[in-house]
Amino acid sequence: MTDATTAWRRRTPTAHAPSTPVTPAARGIGPAQVALAVVLLVHALLSAVQVLVLNPLAALPGRPLEEIYAGVTARGESMSVPTVVAALVLPLVLGVAVLAQTARSSLSRETSTGLLLGLVAFSAVTYWFASAGPAMALADAYLISGAPYSPLWMAPAGLSLAALATLAIRARRDASR
Repeated sequence: MTDATTAWRRRTPTAHAPSTPVTPAARGIGPAQVALAVVLLVHALLSAVQVLVLNPLAALPGRPLEEIYAGVTARGESMSVPTVVAALVLPLVLGVAVLAQTARSSLSRETSTGLLLGLVAFSAVTYWFASAGPAMALADAYLISGAPYSPLWMAPAGLSLAALATLAIRARRDASR
């Protein structure tokens, strides 16, 4: 005598037996994880240079960086260097945690790649947070706009946008499987 579940399985054989063999997910750190770790590091470095060096120099052309920082401090403002560094290091710390779990084989390469792509995309938020304080300090101290003056801000934003687009493509690909 067969029960209802057995009868259902007989009617829908593909529901439990995939047509293609299932292979175990690749484990350990691969080239994609290394490349994304480098992208995370480059994003953080470009963002720090943009926020702390290039944007102040572009906002106040002809003045040395030391004079700009001294002027900001003299007017009771702060360039918030510790906050900038902390905000930009956050995705790096999370990336190291992802890589550690991948190296321990706790995460598959595909999962690790998705998480690292998400961190690169998230780095746009940390850049925005890191740049707000120094931009407003410059704006208040020198009565200028708080907008970015150096075009380098587009490089980290482009990296984050590319990561976000890659995540969207991966999601669409996975949904069509």
